[in-house]
Amino acid sequence: MSRTSKRRHEQRRRQRSGARRERPEAVPSLDDVSAGAFAVARGLADDPDPLTAEAVASSLFAQWMGAELDGADPVLLFGSAMVDFLAQDASPDALALLVALQAVDPMVIELACARAMRHLVDAGVRKPVWFDLVGKARFERAWVATDEFDDQDFLVARFSYGGEAAHDLCVLVDHNILHIAKDIGLAPPSANMRSRWEAIDGMRIVDLDAQRYSDRLSDALDSLDHVWEPPVTDELRSLAPLVSKRLIELPRPRPIKRRPMSQTGRGKLYTRFRQSEPGRELGRDTILVRDLIDYGADQFDDALHWSPIVVELCLTDWFPRKHTLDDADIERLPVLLRAWLRFTATERGLSDPSIDEMLAAVDEFEPVYREAMLDPARAGPAKSIATLMLSEGVDLTDPGAVQDWIDAFNGRPEDERIRLTESPDS
Repeated sequence: MSRTSKRRHEQRRRQRSGARRERPEAVPSLDDVSAGAFAVARGLADDPDPLTAEAVASSLFAQWMGAELDGADPVLLFGSAMVDFLAQDASPDALALLVALQAVDPMVIELACARAMRHLVDAGVRKPVWFDLVGKARFERAWVATDEFDDQDFLVARFSYGGEAAHDLCVLVDHNILHIAKDIGLAPPSANMRSRWEAIDGMRIVDLDAQRYSDRLSDALDSLDHVWEPPVTDELRSLAPLVSKRLIELPRPRPIKRRPMSQTGRGKLYTRFRQSEPGRELGRDTILVRDLIDYGADQFDDALHWSPIVVELCLTDWFPRKHTLDDADIERLPVLLRAWLRFTATERGLSDPSIDEMLAAVDEFEPVYREAMLDPARAGPAKSIATLMLSEGVDLTDPGAVQDWIDAFNGRPEDERIRLTESPDS
């Protein structure tokens, strides 16, 4: 064989080898998927705690709910396959998982689970010790701990199975992200959750009856639907099906009404600030405080809701993204913000250490704010348009001038409009 022929032969061999490597892996069967999922339930029949069984079932439902399938309900598809697999396995662990799945089921495979359970029980398969308890946890009491800034709630409820296997269901609610549930955990009574939170300075703790607990829990879970890719923990994703099932057994939740602050109310608050000691010290140039009032009222349903975290969000994200300020206003805003924070702290009755924390946050994030305000890449669409208007001499306080500019801008070629408004980093 010539060198050229050898070279061609080697090239063809590599191509065939590459083609073999590039072939997609075989799609696992539903039985294979079920067998893999069943592995987490090995030993479940011998575990004495019904809560463990519910948590395992909840994690499986969470996995199925997270699957994306074209034209099929993933819970129905994978859940039905799992029920068939467990019925065929016919082991004590299989029966235990069937019982747990039925207890947590969001009313999709409940009947199939019941039929398979009866089949295994009639066949003499050993029941788990918690067979008659799982899925029957009942609410006993609840309380909520709220930090001094009202940034987060720690929502805790005690459940038990007829007085047995008591446990605390703990939900962390983040009010700075549309009041979403951010984390969920389970704790035994020995964890002394309430005593630990009572020991924290500035923590407010309020007892809740079943109705108010249901209202708050439902609101925190429903709020997740209003946030794109909410920053939640893996534990929340895993336990959310279980918590949703518990919610069904509670009083029907009532919607928590959050009324937006009226423009009249915002104006009165601004006047009260101007008349306060921090406001009087600033003199006349305080108009930017109206933007701070709007920020709290629009983003958090409360113009007085400020904390170190809110300061960070305002300085490093909201103002750079939303507002076009001249150099003098860029310098003035941190001064106004410090005065506004002292005013809100007095209005809310915050402690001196909490006031110091908020003021320290201004010091920490002011350099980031100054840099971001001068970075065109940080601007949102509205700010990009406003900046362009100013660069072309438009008086933003003149509605007629603004409308004339918008009409003229819309008449420009599309590629020119895109070029003028897109981020430099786009």
